Amino acid sequence: SVNKEYAIFPATEPYFRRFVKPNLKSDVDYEYAAMNMVRLHIYYDELKFSNVVQKKAYEVQNVIAELGGTADLFIGFSFFTVFQLLEIAVASCFLRLCRTRRNDM
Repeated sequence: SVNKEYAIFPATEPYFRRFVKPNLKSDVDYEYAAMNMVRLHIYYDELKFSNVVQKKAYEVQNVIAELGGTADLFIGFSFFTVFQLLEIAVASCFLRLCRTRRNDM
C-alpha cells in the first residue's frame, strides 16, 4: 500500500532555484512553478521484487539436431517423390506395352 503524506512545491523561491535549473529558452518562473508544479515523494511500506533468471531454451547440440532432423525430413520427401515419379513412369510404360501387344494380336 502507498500512503500520500503531502505534496507542496515549491515551498520557497530559494527551494525552487535549488531544484529547477533556469533554462534560458523557457518562461518558467517561481509563480508559474508554484501554480503548476509539484514535487512528490513516494514511500512504500514494503519493497517487493522479483528475481528473473534467464536460461537457454536450446543448447547448440539441440539446435543442430533439430536442423538435421528437418533436413532429413525434406530429403526423405524428395526421394519419396522421385520414387513415386519413377513408379508412375514404369506403370505407364507397362500399360502402353500391354496395349500394343493386345492390339498386335
